[in-house]
Amino acid sequence: MNEAEERFRLLFERTRDPVLLIDDYRFIDCNEAALQVMHCKGRDELIGLRPFSISPGIQPDGRFSSEKDREVIDIALGKGVNSFHWEHRTFGGDRLWTDVSLIAVPYKGRKVVHTTWRDITREKQLEESLEVQTQRFMAIVDNAPFATVLVDAGGKWAYVNTRFREFSGYDLYDIPDEATWFLMAYPDRDYRSMVLEERRLEVERFRRNPSLREGRKYTFTVTCKDRSRKVARIIPVSLPSGGYLKTFIDVTEREEDREGLKKAEGELAAKSAHLRELNAALKVLLKEKHDVKLEMELSITENINKSVLPFIGELKKGRHDGQYMACIEIIEQNIKQVVSPFLHKLTSRYPGLTLRETQIIDLVKNGKATKEIAQALKISQSAVNFHRNNIRRKLGIVNQRIGLLTYLSRELV
Repeated sequence: MNEAEERFRLLFERTRDPVLLIDDYRFIDCNEAALQVMHCKGRDELIGLRPFSISPGIQPDGRFSSEKDREVIDIALGKGVNSFHWEHRTFGGDRLWTDVSLIAVPYKGRKVVHTTWRDITREKQLEESLEVQTQRFMAIVDNAPFATVLVDAGGKWAYVNTRFREFSGYDLYDIPDEATWFLMAYPDRDYRSMVLEERRLEVERFRRNPSLREGRKYTFTVTCKDRSRKVARIIPVSLPSGGYLKTFIDVTEREEDREGLKKAEGELAAKSAHLRELNAALKVLLKEKHDVKLEMELSITENINKSVLPFIGELKKGRHDGQYMACIEIIEQNIKQVVSPFLHKLTSRYPGLTLRETQIIDLVKNGKATKEIAQALKISQSAVNFHRNNIRRKLGIVNQRIGLLTYLSRELV
């Protein structure tokens, strides 16, 4: 073995990556790393096999391994090099993904293919897992009960689900990015400016307090493809990729109900105000009616007290038989019933007054002096003064410089 072949053999054996030699489409040699990665007990298990013999029948791209292995080797022999990904099966039955590099080299007077494998099984497993998770995520998004849009980190729309197409009428071809969406969804320039300003203020709030970012949501009126307008609650959620998932919840009916409720509340408030005005006017009318009634009662009472009762008193001074005096008494009592509203008001306001005290108050109200009251009630003047003091105490005017007649005229009208 010459020096070059010895150097080649050392590199071949000591390299950490699996290395194999292929001649006439079959493995003719391999290093220890290749045996380990293929779970071989010895070289004799691998030598003499073709690459497709340690591979699944079909590669992930759909090509038969038995056809493709010859093709990639021919390319390496023709161009000198070739590289590609290949799926193998170890002798233990495990999947082995490799990044294969083929180099045509002279070996013992022949041109053979120097093959290097780099194990990328873990990377492929992660890719497949990510692909599965992505498919699962997309299935969830597509079947979500709300309109949903996927936006990448650059603002480009990557996906819209069926619900979004039903909600807005737009497809991904109509709305390629966020800028187009703003123009289409908010055609009114002033409203669009309001939306942008609200978004700007929100970004500023989130810059000051990042913890609020995931709780953000907006409610805007968007214009659909058919020019109809819908109220949408928009909830963006950041994604690890740097983009975000944007959900649209149609709250048009809810907002209409809310507006209807506000309108009804406004109408109810207007009616309530009108009823308050009517009530106030009615109170004024009732007071006026009460004042007129009271004025009439007072007028009647005053006229009877001045024009009628004095003459009855004179009649009672005369000497008449019992029947005549009984008639006079009946007439007097009936007349006093006419002026009873004053007495009723007095007794309802001061229920502690006795009958005698009520009689004295009535006579005082009619301008009678103590002597006249004593004569009318056939009691002594001292008894009248005793009752007057009790009346002042019950009316709450003891030790006050106000006459009983003045108080009665002012307070009990």
